[in-house]
Amino acid sequence: MRLSSTKKIATLEAWSNIPYTILCVKALVFCIPVVIAIWHGIDRPFQQEPDANVNWVFQSLLLAEGMHQSGYDHTGFFHLVMMGFWFQFLDFIGVVGASTLSQVQNSAELSAAFNDLVIAARYFSAISVGLLSMAVYSGLRHLTGNGTIAALIAVLFCLSPGVVEQAIRIHTELFSAMFIFVAFFLVVAAARTHGWRGLLWLALAAAFSILSLYAKMQAMPLLLMLPVAALAFGTAVAPRRIDPLVRMDNVSVIGFCMACMAFSAIAVTMIVAQLVTLEEPPVVISPRISLPIFTAYFLLSSLVFTWMHRPHWKPCLMGVCALMAGTATGLYFIFVHDDPRIVRILVNLIDHMTVFSPARDGETFLFQMAPDQSRALLLTTIISNYGDSLFRSFLGGGPGQKNVIIALYWVLAAGMFWALAARKWLLAFQLSLFLGTAISMEAYCRIRSFAPWYYIYVEPWVLFGCAHLFSALISDAPAVNPDRAGNAKQTASVAVMIVVLAVMPLAISDALTDRVYRNDEDICPTISSEARLLPNLTCYERQSTKN
Repeated sequence: MRLSSTKKIATLEAWSNIPYTILCVKALVFCIPVVIAIWHGIDRPFQQEPDANVNWVFQSLLLAEGMHQSGYDHTGFFHLVMMGFWFQFLDFIGVVGASTLSQVQNSAELSAAFNDLVIAARYFSAISVGLLSMAVYSGLRHLTGNGTIAALIAVLFCLSPGVVEQAIRIHTELFSAMFIFVAFFLVVAAARTHGWRGLLWLALAAAFSILSLYAKMQAMPLLLMLPVAALAFGTAVAPRRIDPLVRMDNVSVIGFCMACMAFSAIAVTMIVAQLVTLEEPPVVISPRISLPIFTAYFLLSSLVFTWMHRPHWKPCLMGVCALMAGTATGLYFIFVHDDPRIVRILVNLIDHMTVFSPARDGETFLFQMAPDQSRALLLTTIISNYGDSLFRSFLGGGPGQKNVIIALYWVLAAGMFWALAARKWLLAFQLSLFLGTAISMEAYCRIRSFAPWYYIYVEPWVLFGCAHLFSALISDAPAVNPDRAGNAKQTASVAVMIVVLAVMPLAISDALTDRVYRNDEDICPTISSEARLLPNLTCYERQSTKN
């Protein structure tokens, strides 16, 4: 029996790791968001969800016309630029009849041309979510080392509310979350890899982190979590193995660092110029204070990581230089469509994120207060938001605050306490990092709003944490019962599948539940304000829609 159980588990693990299976899973997780988007009526009129439809398509048309955005709230810069390229590609192959603002304005049927672009933008969102799901599946395979768990959690990721909302609507959180997830998996890979490949992953993680901010500044707290992830998942060089970077001669190390600094010179100049010319009074904190603090934090994290995992000055120095070059690479995306205000917002991102945040009375905004008052209120608001976040996480929340993966929150919390009881300190720290990130990010998002599309910043971390926990349970099962290692591993695997499959029906039901879309004359002022250069855009038409 022991041999039979062991062979079954080994067969399942081998099956999940063959290239054909991996390709099929990637195809599956790519198609799920696209199918969900079509299910919810991807061709519904643009008059519904005016903020998500009219605003972002119009802003993208402005950029495609060579103009600047008329609104910088989110800012959505990366999303808008890429969506503009998507429109131009579809125009080139004849799928849409207009891809720039002037072309839409000169269309014989302006509303029809604009509606075609809205539908194209929804397909763009659905396809992008499909690509994100493929990236998450690949990242989970590396994180857990278990293809079966990675596949199950990746499917659940596709069905989670935040991901579904991004697939069926046009929202700028999509690329922000996508790039921060990719950056996380790259940081983990860099922390586990030695030599030049580790430096490459680190530089790419830095570049994607900046791109996530170009999509939406709200990703900043998650960016600050990445150095902690490196410490949590880093691996030291084996005693008998010397890091290839350590074997490099000093001249090569210095040459590499000089090349990185030369490559980053323009980026550094861009940042310094913004700091020197900044005239706006601080709302919460001046970037002349916050940026040095962030820089010191990342440098200190690099030193601590070196002390823990790479005890030599060469990997440390080259790692910092790789971070600098990667950050510069991300910053240089601004030259795709030059807009100096985007860089200024990036430099002053804390004030930008909080400037429109209301106080508890809902009428006073932080920018109307003195900096000391706004800082104190911001801190107390975040702390008080933890109560609402914990309530939704473990008790389901109130009306409109659904949690279809509530069981996984409890599983992750229980796994964290189990790891503590078993004195698996590192595993407990890793699990607490995932759970703490989810709850803290929700508390942060609640400063302004916690609409369902913000869930993409929160719930995936619980899924990632559960994947890591399940992998640890299956790997450690034989050690719990050495005499029946095969049975123990099989029992753990079956238990994991039962937990995931038990959550799946509720997630599927929620993903396919019709959303209520606005379709009334009250949206006319919103459409007029969001697309001022399209005055002939039909405000309202009575059409049969899914409600």
